[in-house]
Amino acid sequence: MKFSNKLFFVILVLFSIQVLQAQHIDIDKKLLSFLAVEKTINILFTYDGLKFNEDNEPEEGYLEDITLGEKKRYYKSKDSIWPIKFTTTLNSKLKEYKNGPQFNIKDSTANYTMRVNNSWMYFGYNVIAAKWPAKAKLDLTFYETSNPETIIYETTIDKALGTNNEVYNLDKWSKFNRVAKAYEKGAYKLAQAFKRIVN
Repeated sequence: MKFSNKLFFVILVLFSIQVLQAQHIDIDKKLLSFLAVEKTINILFTYDGLKFNEDNEPEEGYLEDITLGEKKRYYKSKDSIWPIKFTTTLNSKLKEYKNGPQFNIKDSTANYTMRVNNSWMYFGYNVIAAKWPAKAKLDLTFYETSNPETIIYETTIDKALGTNNEVYNLDKWSKFNRVAKAYEKGAYKLAQAFKRIVN
């Protein structure tokens, strides 16, 4: 086997391991049984303690290193694009199940809340020679909306791995779009995990 083929094989194996590790989400059917009877669930997105990339750079440091234009795109992504992508994907998949609830962003009328805290992300890359998808660690906390101090259940979508199958295009396939794909994949996998409860 040629060196280039061996290198490709090693990369493929490592990538497959990461994908498999990112698939499992711990779910407690008993503690989360309310998902099967509630019509709507509040969903809240936060970024407490957010770190970036393999060196775990704090958000403050990351913001110092990017341009004003990038900052605007970053804030727009975290304030609306990523949450909407996650929620839309989650609800779309849950519609396939018998008792899937509807998740609504900042819905204070819902009895229960799922908080999605993005504590780590890796932007991946998409250059002419190579590409790698973005990853995001999403920590989930469930509680009664009126009583956020009492946690019902906590779990993690550990390093949700997005897709990166776009041709080289920095404008349409920016690092922020790649993270949106990670949110999309995380939501899809979460909905699949909820199937044990709501179907």
